[in-house]
Amino acid sequence: MSNLWMNWRFGVRHLQVGTDFPYVSFRVNPYHIQNKPSKWFEIY
Repeated sequence: MSNLWMNWRFGVRHLQVGTDFPYVSFRVNPYHIQNKPSKWFEIY
């Protein structure tokens, strides 16, 4: 079982796709509400 996660960030929303349950999570990241990100879209 791999613990590889794919992360996409759209503004303050964070989408994670992974191999563990829950497989997909889409939530607002409160850190980026307080601290505006330099890039609106990131994949990491």
